[in-house]
Amino acid sequence: MNNLDSTFLPIYETYKEEFDIYEGLILSHPLYKVEQILNHYNYVISDVNYDKNKFKLIFKFISNYDIAKNELWAILRLTNNLGWLPSYISSKLNKKFKEYPFTVENFKDFILNSFCEIYFSFEAKYDIPVEKYPKILYHVCESKHVNKILKNGLIPKSRSKKSFHPDRIYLTKTTELAYELANFFNKGSSNREWAILEIDTSTIEDYLKLFKDPNYLDKGYFTLNNITPYCIKLNNVLYF
Repeated sequence: MNNLDSTFLPIYETYKEEFDIYEGLILSHPLYKVEQILNHYNYVISDVNYDKNKFKLIFKFISNYDIAKNELWAILRLTNNLGWLPSYISSKLNKKFKEYPFTVENFKDFILNSFCEIYFSFEAKYDIPVEKYPKILYHVCESKHVNKILKNGLIPKSRSKKSFHPDRIYLTKTTELAYELANFFNKGSSNREWAILEIDTSTIEDYLKLFKDPNYLDKGYFTLNNITPYCIKLNNVLYF
């Protein structure tokens, strides 16, 4: 066994599940199919956006919170099984009529304030798979995490917990886009150091599955896979 094998094999055993992950992923059904199914169950949908994989579902709830909560669970069970999640809620009955992040607490506040006709903004959990992507991609993180990442790799937190919206590892196509993203992250943050990590995707192409980021179209991707440490190296540290 050469030095490369002795380095790679223990890591391969740790990440072996990634090679079989395709069947384990919950996939988002295409938007046109989601429309058909929701219409079949007499849900009202609007503002369908095929480019960004987003739509709104409108539902008028009973003003009693316990009943409304059961109605909500019915919606979430169906949409979750279809691979879609609510990101924001709003209501025309709310004089401010602005969107709030979807949480059960925000939903409860809406019902208790009689904002019972609620607009849910839905987006796909998993977006369009990317078949061709650059050999080298870049990840932005706080510099204090670099040593740990270089030792253990990048691991989405949701691999160890249940969540409507799984955590993702975001990757940019170029260093320029990584600088742009780091600058965005730094705004309003007390952190002054950000690191750009370089990912050699050619070493993990057998299992790496990338998706387009609907909020960052044509600039980057996200993955739900672990990224092993042997394909990661530090590219640069930015000081703001």
